[in-house]
Amino acid sequence: MSPAEAQRLLDDAALPGGVAHLRVVDEAVVPLADDPGAFLRRGRKALDLSVPQVAGLLKLKSAIIEDIEASHFNRQLGLGYALGFVRTYAELITARSPDPQLVEDIVDTFRGRWEPQQTAAEARRKPLQAATFVPIGAVLGLGLVGWFAVSMLMQSVGPREPEPVAPPDEAIRAWSQTPQAVPGRAVAAVDPLITIHALRDVRITLRGEDGALVADRYMRGGEAMSADGLGRFFITTPDAGALEVRGHGQSIAVGDPGVKADWWRVPDLVAVEQAAIEARRAEAATAATAATAAATATPAPAAPTSPAAPTN
Repeated sequence: MSPAEAQRLLDDAALPGGVAHLRVVDEAVVPLADDPGAFLRRGRKALDLSVPQVAGLLKLKSAIIEDIEASHFNRQLGLGYALGFVRTYAELITARSPDPQLVEDIVDTFRGRWEPQQTAAEARRKPLQAATFVPIGAVLGLGLVGWFAVSMLMQSVGPREPEPVAPPDEAIRAWSQTPQAVPGRAVAAVDPLITIHALRDVRITLRGEDGALVADRYMRGGEAMSADGLGRFFITTPDAGALEVRGHGQSIAVGDPGVKADWWRVPDLVAVEQAAIEARRAEAATAATAATAAATATPAPAAPTSPAAPTN
């Protein structure tokens, strides 16, 4: 990974806060030789990145990032693969202030602590493999010879005549001819609580509340995607007006048509629903109060009428 590629990954993650700078000042201040994994962990926290975010940026499993930070060498696939993971991790952490020498120092420190353990493990495995190779081969050979002898013996024995099968008694015959009622199994259709709807064809990048990537794909117009269990998730899309989030009786547009949404965070739909309920209650109470006041109002007295003039 080049420094430019690492810088681009951090820019795509849209990190909050200022720029973090990493530099080895002193062994006492930054004990790189004693705990290189802790050094990488401090760099990740300085950039305000979580383990799932780093794993998503580097296209690795979260367990690999955790093992590197904890210096669990015995859980890695091999020294060559592990040092490659460490190098890409170090290049990502130092992308804000590229320092190739610091990256090499981190990789060399991991190699210095890692290589002796792998060499010792390989030395322990070689005598074991040499000691078990001959017995295992002998057991497999004896098993093959035994199988061949048994198969030849079975072929030499003549086939047996099939034993006559007695007809079933009347009870079994009556039971077999009776149609059996198979009880139906109720299937409950569970609809998602929160869904993302595409009003037209659009690309969407969906991330969970912790920033981990969930989906990066195109949605067709009229298609819906469940967002249950993602918390207050994030959406990035080039056309915010083409997406709506629906749930808890609410329908919220991601943005205006043709406007790009970058890490748009869904509001608290439960709180929005509760606010709408309270607003409807207040409106109903106001209407009821106005109706009561109108019904109990005293009508104004009618104006007196003058007597009609006598006609001749």
